[in-house]
Amino acid sequence: MMDNGGALSVDFIFTTLIILIVIGSILTVVAERMAIVGETEELGTARMLAENVAEAINKAYSGGDGHVISIALPPNINEKIYQIRVDPSGVFIEIDGNIGKAYIVPKRISNALNPTSTEVIMLAGKNYNIYNVKDTDGSNRIVITQI
Repeated sequence: MMDNGGALSVDFIFTTLIILIVIGSILTVVAERMAIVGETEELGTARMLAENVAEAINKAYSGGDGHVISIALPPNINEKIYQIRVDPSGVFIEIDGNIGKAYIVPKRISNALNPTSTEVIMLAGKNYNIYNVKDTDGSNRIVITQI
């Protein structure tokens, strides 16, 4: 008579090992997907913030000479610091090495400290006033100042 008990144990151990490898692979894929979902949410939130800044600039511009819009930027996005750059081509938000863009109508942008500048940096957690100012040549420009 042959003893088949040893063969069952080897099969059981082999099957258990294969199941553990498959489960480990699945967990790795799930963890990667969850990280991607978190990053996508973060970028979506950043893009919405850029759109809000662009909307405030467009409202100030369309309001005419002397129109002012105030905007408060949140201190962070998902515990990460960000920076917003506004120039004549749009509003750019940079977070964690990624950049999002929102379009704006006005083509002349400056800050109050340097009226000839064409770029304004807006920092996280700060409050800003966005002014529509008429220049000496009769054209309008947007001036962004930190308050």
